Amino acid sequence: MNETKKKILAAAGLVAATAAAAAEWPLLTLRHTSALNEHVETVRQLVEAQKRHPGCCDEIWFAAGGRLTPENVRKNAEAFARFRPLCEEAGIAVGYQQGVTLGHDSNFGKSPRDFQFATDVWQRDRNGNKMGMLCPRAPETLQYEYEYAKTIMETAKPVSYWLDDDMRLGFCKPAGCFCDRCVKAFNEEFKHSFTRAELAGRIFGGPQRDPVRAEWCRFNAESLAIYGAAAARAADDVLPACRVAYQAVRGDYLYNGTDFRPLLEALKGKKRASTGIRPGDLVYTEDSPREFVGKALRVMREAERCKTYGDLVGTVCYEQETYPRKVFHKSPDAIVTECMLALASGCDTLSLYWYSATNPEPVEDFERFCKAIAAARPTFTRMSENARKTHLAGVARFVGSAAAERIESSILDDDDLSLALTGIPVTAMEAGLGLWYVNLHSLHEMGAGDVERLERGRVLFAGPAWAAFKKDHPDAAPKDGGKWATVPTPSRFPLCSERKAWLDAIDEVTDGKFPVRVDLNHPLRILPRVDAEGRLVQLTLMNCSIGDAADFTVRLRDKNGERERPVSRVAGWHPLTLFAGDGL
Repeated sequence: MNETKKKILAAAGLVAATAAAAAEWPLLTLRHTSALNEHVETVRQLVEAQKRHPGCCDEIWFAAGGRLTPENVRKNAEAFARFRPLCEEAGIAVGYQQGVTLGHDSNFGKSPRDFQFATDVWQRDRNGNKMGMLCPRAPETLQYEYEYAKTIMETAKPVSYWLDDDMRLGFCKPAGCFCDRCVKAFNEEFKHSFTRAELAGRIFGGPQRDPVRAEWCRFNAESLAIYGAAAARAADDVLPACRVAYQAVRGDYLYNGTDFRPLLEALKGKKRASTGIRPGDLVYTEDSPREFVGKALRVMREAERCKTYGDLVGTVCYEQETYPRKVFHKSPDAIVTECMLALASGCDTLSLYWYSATNPEPVEDFERFCKAIAAARPTFTRMSENARKTHLAGVARFVGSAAAERIESSILDDDDLSLALTGIPVTAMEAGLGLWYVNLHSLHEMGAGDVERLERGRVLFAGPAWAAFKKDHPDAAPKDGGKWATVPTPSRFPLCSERKAWLDAIDEVTDGKFPVRVDLNHPLRILPRVDAEGRLVQLTLMNCSIGDAADFTVRLRDKNGERERPVSRVAGWHPLTLFAGDGL
């Protein structure tokens, strides 16, 4: 980015990093449950339905359940490999998703189909109790993963191999593995001599801030990378062209690592150009549409973070799930809406769940789904292309540099959701746009150098955060182009005057050049995407109401000046996306 472009962005209060071009990963992937491997006629019917609606699917992920014995791994690979000619004749590639990689609950290891390990390979909790999850550093675990992936790849030759989200440390509240092996390795790496009890005491007790917690986060990220490298090694050895990627757990919880770069670097292996990440957990039904917005906010952070990794990440693939197919369907139209929200938030490909052979529905229902996805594909394609080369503009909560030291393990903050549903454009700090809001959570995370960063930033201090900040830092003041304002505390039940105060403050600190302003007092998620030159190239307006949004006006600003754009009615819980040169 040249200096002129930097000045253009800075004038609008925006500083964006150049996004790396993504590799050509399939836009639309469909995942079915593992039981489908045994139902040849059902697979044929599903593929025929997809053929009748070209563009609804580029790749199918087959899967397997349980921690399979080597014999059952091979049988599973042979079972779904026979579908390759049928799929490829329809122009659909065949991929694989490995479920229950490290484990999901305490039941694993009890089925006759489960592989029985010869030694103690299990994760241990803070008290030393066995958890039903594998330790990612155990040699037997790593050898098992290598052999599993190698068998699938050499038998079925999938075009992609995805490790499922069970690659986590601990269950529900991520915590890490406290087995003797991991405690010893942690002590060696960070020059400590903790017992298990002492280490757990430092992480879960003691003061609100402790640098040992940040070390533990780094260690856990390395542990997951060690495990992921076993699958990557299998691809290097037998199928180098196979893309190796994984589904991410929530990046807001830090005990799995403050970011997933170590794991992504491990998955790339020696011979692949890039890897992939699939964020987007939960929200299995459409009965609580607000949850779609919250899920998209979590995905947004991961998408923006991956842009900072350059060519390492080839795709950020959204997971639209229905657990998988054990609950009543989201309607095809609802799935399209959810996917558009994910693409507007920064994902560039989509993975969709639908069919379970053990809970079968009429193929006609599947065909309705295929028809809806095929019809949406042209819009999906344009949004995907923009996601790769733009950043989501908005105000981002300032996450302090010492967040990993806090006893609370999450940087998730309800203020983001409150603001997003109020019609305040919200993004993540990872977008690098330099427009932040500071709340009390932010102040609790502050580390060395953060005050200086705030002094150079365009900052909104929310509610009591301003008084608390000035008390601790009485001499702090904006400098070097920084600009500050105060705003009300974000509220679940905001007043119209509070919303206006936020919009006015955003305009104040960005000198009236923030890309979009909508003054409609109506629940609306606003997602503007800007390129490296500060141009507004896409705007998604998500109506977060069960009722239609009446006609309203959008104020647009970028390097091309300011203009108004009328918007006709937007249906309840539906998005409208406008593109540069076509409505913007």
